[in-house]
Amino acid sequence: MNCTNEIFCRVISVDWERALLAYDLGNVGFVTVELTGASGDVLTWKSEEGGGNGRLKLNNLQADSHYLGSFSCDYGTLPLDFTTLAAPAGKMTASFALIADPHLSLKTENRKGRFMVESAMIFQDVIEQCNQLQPDFVLLPGDITNNAEIGEFELTAKIMAELKTKSIAVPGNHDIHCTPGEDPYQLWTKFFGATDGIFNMTCGTVSEQSQCGSRPPGGERASCGTVVALNTAQGHLTDSSAALLTKALDENHQKPLLVITHYQLFDNEKVYRGGAQKVINNATEHSTLLQQLTETSAIIYAGHQNIPAVKRFGKAIQMNLPQPTQYPCGFVYVRCYENGFYHTFKPITSEVLRQWSRRIGELSVEQYNEVQWESEYRHGESLDETDFIAKF
Repeated sequence: MNCTNEIFCRVISVDWERALLAYDLGNVGFVTVELTGASGDVLTWKSEEGGGNGRLKLNNLQADSHYLGSFSCDYGTLPLDFTTLAAPAGKMTASFALIADPHLSLKTENRKGRFMVESAMIFQDVIEQCNQLQPDFVLLPGDITNNAEIGEFELTAKIMAELKTKSIAVPGNHDIHCTPGEDPYQLWTKFFGATDGIFNMTCGTVSEQSQCGSRPPGGERASCGTVVALNTAQGHLTDSSAALLTKALDENHQKPLLVITHYQLFDNEKVYRGGAQKVINNATEHSTLLQQLTETSAIIYAGHQNIPAVKRFGKAIQMNLPQPTQYPCGFVYVRCYENGFYHTFKPITSEVLRQWSRRIGELSVEQYNEVQWESEYRHGESLDETDFIAKF
């Protein structure tokens, strides 16, 4: 659903029983949402305050249902049109969160809609949301810091110490030093350890492949796959990571394979703006390995460009992830069921900050003549493709 310049209204997240609508009127005022589903019943939601900026939680929706309706306020009415996801089958076997490119920074100015000054506050908000969701683990595909400064790593470590579950991170191009003669991963290894690895998803947690996962309190969950953390921070797949991916593919037996990487492994034509390198530059060298990956039930989670997009390559799916510190400002929560992996976008808590990032990004298009900051491009694909079920 497109919006006028004066009124922003968009369903930004949807699963099988609820949707989340964000709005910004550019002025004060109350809002009302009316929806009609397949049953013909009309559902209505209204804002409690007339602040003109906020969200409405559209609860008690039917699974796999098409909803039509309207968003209205004192300044106009806009159409709404979306479809909920199919209901999950069986019990949830695992859950995890994906936090891409938080760019923890010590800078005192923001940049083209990206939050530098508020980056620590936003990252802390995301960590708190993760603690509330209680995922089995968290995956971070790079650019955790903005300039790979020791102060940024220290700040990151302080905030991540509050995370109440295991995390697996790989470095991004912003997490490494490129000074000649110095180890580019010196600070990364000090604060995060290895730059890549293989992990088993078992009993509701993840553990290094040489270790055995423990059973969490309150229940038992079956093995649901393998996580391969790849180092592509310097724009290419390292020999070590290529060997790990080869090992994981050789040993994978029908369970889903989760791959985290900073740069894309495959090109997605929907991520096309901006001058930065988007795909690993040695893809041709590893064409046989990548072809084997497309023949496997795998989900590849990529950071770096942060334009939400999903594309299938053979049996594999590559998902480009949003980032918390620039519009659309959020992370992804994944729940695993018998019929697939359910992906749900989770925005940062403040809609005011999200809208600031969107507005300044739009102005930066004009100021710097750089179309990659346009909010519609940064929002990515339509909802039924970004909040989606990964089926194998």
